[in-house]
Amino acid sequence: MTTKYEEALLAALQALESASADGAFPASLSSSLRGQLQEELQTVRAGHLSPRSLATALSHQMVDSGHIDDRFSAALDGMLAAEGSAQGEPSLLPRVTVRQLGERGVRTLAAAEHLLGRYGLLLPVMNAQDGTRLITIEVEGGRALPAFSSRELFDEWASGAPEGASPALVPAGGVGRLAPGVDVVINPLNERLMLANERTIPAGTVSFGRPGHVDPRVLTAVRAASDSAGIARVSLAQVVADGQSALTAVPTGDSASLRAFAAALGGALPAGVGLDILPSDTQLGAAVAAEIPPLFERP
Repeated sequence: MTTKYEEALLAALQALESASADGAFPASLSSSLRGQLQEELQTVRAGHLSPRSLATALSHQMVDSGHIDDRFSAALDGMLAAEGSAQGEPSLLPRVTVRQLGERGVRTLAAAEHLLGRYGLLLPVMNAQDGTRLITIEVEGGRALPAFSSRELFDEWASGAPEGASPALVPAGGVGRLAPGVDVVINPLNERLMLANERTIPAGTVSFGRPGHVDPRVLTAVRAASDSAGIARVSLAQVVADGQSALTAVPTGDSASLRAFAAALGGALPAGVGLDILPSDTQLGAAVAAEIPPLFERP
């Protein structure tokens, strides 16, 4: 989905080519105008806006040169009108920020919101008879909403996407509200940052489900602690209580094994990574163990 300003830039380039072909502009002026329009188009597609009005600047250059074309003047008027509609659009989320979120172990939209809110993301949409629909993809056995931090990354993904997929620029901080309960994966072909989209639940209510993504270092730590303590089975769940979400290990074993597991896990987890422990003999633990497939199960 192109913006009005992007469409106006493309129209101006087309008008310029027609005017140049008819000899309305000398080659040097035509080349200069074309270069500025193409640079602006690349900037817009990267999610940024120039602080100055390019339409006004090009209009002045055309008049100062003494070469004026009505078709190009009309196209510049269209650009000027579209500039206002583009001013409220956010800049795209920097790719370095996506990487930093992954490195810091941010795994939920709620935790990332204070960083995402200032920027925008490109979401794939498809126009249907009943309106515009968001496109989801299968990730790690579930459905997720793909989002992209640049037009180039979107185009790379879209080459293998359903025909008709187009990008829509939306505020990154509001992505979760567009598809309640659907997780979001940012740059799925590259950084592949999976952010869980937590459902809003009433105070005092507890819910759980399979985690959308688990740090491989956590999986290694859980397996090592289980081997050390002789735990028969461990499930991992994302448990949400009173609006707070926590990755939780649910081990099955006797009380001595559980104590040994907790002690071993505390020393095996990477620094700064938290993991709650919920014994399977509690009511909630039993429900999680019954619903969430285990990481492993010993005979």
